Amino acid sequence: MASEAFNRFKRSMDIGYEQWHDGIGYDLDAIDHLTDAEKKVAENLLIPRAEKDWRDLEALDRLGTPSAIQAILGVRHAKDPQIRLRAHEYGPAPTAAEWETTILSSLETAEIYSGLIQVLNRAIGYPTPPVIDKLWSKVRDPKSGVAYHCAAALCCITGIQDSMYDDKHRELFLRLVGPASSERIQAVQELELMLPNVR
Repeated sequence: MASEAFNRFKRSMDIGYEQWHDGIGYDLDAIDHLTDAEKKVAENLLIPRAEKDWRDLEALDRLGTPSAIQAILGVRHAKDPQIRLRAHEYGPAPTAAEWETTILSSLETAEIYSGLIQVLNRAIGYPTPPVIDKLWSKVRDPKSGVAYHCAAALCCITGIQDSMYDDKHRELFLRLVGPASSERIQAVQELELMLPNVR
């Protein structure tokens, strides 16, 4: 018969809209009271879901078993840039080089409403030369579709704006949106002049 702790944990995995919206995770305290056999069952429940939700990664991290940690490390190579980044927040602490690698790969695939802001916030925290170069490449490429946001990230890195949501340079960023044009080229040049130390 399952313990009360296991039943609590299992019930907490039933996430409704309210829990999803408010970012409420599973009952991690219940995990601490599972028997060894129940931890194995919890592993089997969580591991197949590890690439779908940060809650499963968080619970695997709390379990801390070898299989749970291995699952987290595997998700660090997931296709989805958002879940790939979240996996780096759990398990063994990534090195700076590992963060840089995942930021660069995520910048290649992240899109608006699909992990882009999370990737850019990480890029702001790890402004290595390769990361800065990648941001500039997205700004300069009229086909990237994320030039506006990458320009905002570069401005955050230099400290000339406080956050990705600061709109003081909105007019300039908007001129970066769209196909190649003389106006867009001029906007890129203006941004380069504004950010001479990150070019």
